[in-house]
Amino acid sequence: MKNFICYILIIYLLYSTKSSQIDNPTEIDEDYINENFDNLSKNLVQSFTKISNSGNITLLDTFLSKLAEKKVDFNSEFEAFYQKKHKTLEKVYNRLKYKDEINLKRISPAFEWAENERFVILHIKHSAFLSSLSCPYVDDEKFLIRKNKQDIHYEAKCILDNNYLFFSLDLRLYSLVTNIQNKEVQRGETRFLINKKVNEEWDGRLIEAGNRLPENSLKMY
Repeated sequence: MKNFICYILIIYLLYSTKSSQIDNPTEIDEDYINENFDNLSKNLVQSFTKISNSGNITLLDTFLSKLAEKKVDFNSEFEAFYQKKHKTLEKVYNRLKYKDEINLKRISPAFEWAENERFVILHIKHSAFLSSLSCPYVDDEKFLIRKNKQDIHYEAKCILDNNYLFFSLDLRLYSLVTNIQNKEVQRGETRFLINKKVNEEWDGRLIEAGNRLPENSLKMY
């Protein structure tokens, strides 16, 4: 695992270095930091990024040491820089792991639903059960209304307790719908408001007769 993470870091640093050659042709070294310290210390997050993109992480440590020596408070700015870099690396790492089909656990997401004359409401929780802990954040979330306007498909990926999960849900609705009117994203949940093609209630039914709803679903009202 350590070797794999190191491999990701190397790829990321090489990519960053290549990008910096285009965006910032100036060679950054210790002399550059000393000569331009006053300007660099005026916009710390940008400077942290610029120095790290040089590909020489030691220079970033040099800059931090000089900031401390000059008694420049950089804690909050460095935290912002670190979080941005961390999220970028984590996203790259996750995408590579998602490509490993062996490690992906495929499950149907738990959901609540309701319908009235005009709308279908689908409230998806990123967990196997409504009572279970959900993934706080998901990647590659997709919601599709098929061409026949009756079949819908939902999918998303996430990591929970070191488990790589692939949520997938396919439903044939009771009647036709047109488009998604509204989407609300909360921590661990996504809520869709879907327009019906014809303004009529489906008598409390969500899916076409003869089909069964997943056991981890619940009618809201």
